[in-house]
Amino acid sequence: MTPNAASASSAPSPRSLSGRGFLGRRSGQEGRKEGTTSGKAAQKILPAYVASGVVAPDIPAKNGSAAGFTTPIAMGKPKTSVAKKLGSTSDFAHPDHDLSGYRLVVVPQLHLLTDTAIDNLLAYVQGGGTLVCGFLTGIADEDDRVRPGGMDARLRELFGIRTLHEWWPLDAGETVECDGFHGTLWSEEIEPEPGAAETVPYKGGELDGLPAVLRRGRPWYVSTLPEPEALRALLARIAAEAGVRPVLDGLPAGVETVRRGELLFLLNHEREPVTVEVPGSHHELLGAITVTGEVTLGRYGVAVLRS
Repeated sequence: MTPNAASASSAPSPRSLSGRGFLGRRSGQEGRKEGTTSGKAAQKILPAYVASGVVAPDIPAKNGSAAGFTTPIAMGKPKTSVAKKLGSTSDFAHPDHDLSGYRLVVVPQLHLLTDTAIDNLLAYVQGGGTLVCGFLTGIADEDDRVRPGGMDARLRELFGIRTLHEWWPLDAGETVECDGFHGTLWSEEIEPEPGAAETVPYKGGELDGLPAVLRRGRPWYVSTLPEPEALRALLARIAAEAGVRPVLDGLPAGVETVRRGELLFLLNHEREPVTVEVPGSHHELLGAITVTGEVTLGRYGVAVLRS
């Protein structure tokens, strides 16, 4: 598939980003009321695969979270979100809104982007934020007109992409080999600008040696969908470099933690029970028991701990 240079129609489409909500939560200062947001957010991190069109209120918390965007394209189940993979909470954030409070913003596949939203992302990076974008991001404007070059020129410059030559969708069950992992669903023929800070190349086939993952300083571009553990490892590394830390280290896959004041919530999004290490002694409110060192969560189980 070759990216179209332009769309044939210039008439406005009803499919506009205006007013659409995105998953999000910002960290606030202690003592703030629920539903309010402080102007100084701490560490942040965002979900990768979630349904669009959902609006969540701002809820303050002591731990960090992340901001990001999502699209109507169903790329995975909610349990495969970045937030759940990394044990962090997440936000819906509108692409036109202020992102400066977030250390990390992940834009999985947001193919419709207004000029205002693109300028907002550029300003976010220029202000010191870390940005991760997936394939199909910024390929069309708010009226679904494909931008020249298959991606907005400002985003290509941001990620260090000289030319997006071709899209290479993968068949169901098909994978493409990359250096250190296998990509699924999608791949792209990208010619990078000289001097890219880091690339993870495709290996073998027509795309051999071309970048599957491209980094230019704080912006990252991922042109395929890494397998779950590889995606988890990549995002964990990027989050750590951005200064984002989970509430608890070493969480089992599928376990999410959220801190609300003196309370620590643990949520198991998996069908199998899991044991989570929790340093110290805590009172588990739902079961009215004391736990020390660890707590077991049942199938889709929840625990609420007070130190």
